[in-house]
Amino acid sequence: MKFLNNKMLIAVLLAVMSGSNLVSTLSASANAAIKAEATRTPENVEAERGGDDDCFEVTELKVNAIGAKKLRAKCIDAYKIDAYNVCAENSKSKQICADKITVNCEASAPKLSADYICANYANTKDLCVTGTAKISKLEVCGVYRATAVYSVDTTITLGTPLAFDDILDDPNHNIISTSPTTYQAPVSGYYIVTLQVDTLNLAGTSIIAGIPVGDLRIWVNGQIYRESFVPYLSFHPSTAQTLSALISLKAGDLVASDYNVLVLTDSGFSPYVGTVTSLGNGTEANRSFFKIHYLSSDCNGQPLCNPCCPDVDYCKPECKPCKPECKPECKPCKPGPKSSGK
Repeated sequence: MKFLNNKMLIAVLLAVMSGSNLVSTLSASANAAIKAEATRTPENVEAERGGDDDCFEVTELKVNAIGAKKLRAKCIDAYKIDAYNVCAENSKSKQICADKITVNCEASAPKLSADYICANYANTKDLCVTGTAKISKLEVCGVYRATAVYSVDTTITLGTPLAFDDILDDPNHNIISTSPTTYQAPVSGYYIVTLQVDTLNLAGTSIIAGIPVGDLRIWVNGQIYRESFVPYLSFHPSTAQTLSALISLKAGDLVASDYNVLVLTDSGFSPYVGTVTSLGNGTEANRSFFKIHYLSSDCNGQPLCNPCCPDVDYCKPECKPCKPECKPECKPCKPGPKSSGK
């Protein structure tokens, strides 16, 4: 391979810049620094351009724009890079539009737009997928959830909202009240709500005729959204009843619950006036509890993902297509000529 002198090296590096009559500053250092200003014209670019096999190795390259078939450098600091293949130890640019980017260790960017991304690990604040997301193992650590229980066995008045006194889980602090227990939906979407009431010692002022029926209810903004009826076992004063439901909520909706017992009277089934002991020990282990968990957004009024490249003209690759025999791969550059600093 034929090494180029400093003047030819500057001319070739300037040849990668876009536009005619462009004046730029090239800073390159091997043993010394080279600084020059030149005017690029189509004539001198073709005359002084190196061959396809020439490799230019520089320590640092700073230009306003780079449009090149192949560029190898220790550090690239550019406003924009348009390339068929980017394979670099360190690359800093406001925007990179490339057919392929290979990163050996880590890539950090406030915004990344690509048709295809393959990585062992990705850490991002927001992720918007307009197509299909295929995930073999999905671990969701959502904060929109809550669990409340009774710390001890508690006597409750039938038909009154349940007031669980022990909050086991509420990372986003959406349980705004424990008397009664009220959960405020932080975002609109689909929620799974589970209510379990384990009771004993049903007592009241009147004699119960027939088999009493436990009545579990989930309320949203003062209206009954879900209800479940479970009869007591004959001659058994206790019961265990669970209600689990998928409910659509809007941000700010208030979710509460209550427990009642219906008994047969002359006018039909009516709420029983009395009390019952709700079992609790500070855990969910076969005891009364209230649990809610956010599943997914309803996407109403939500904007679609922003286009990858809002400025289509800006993102349009300016580089000419590579020759078919061009193989995008990163190989060690051959040492360049030592600069005399002239």
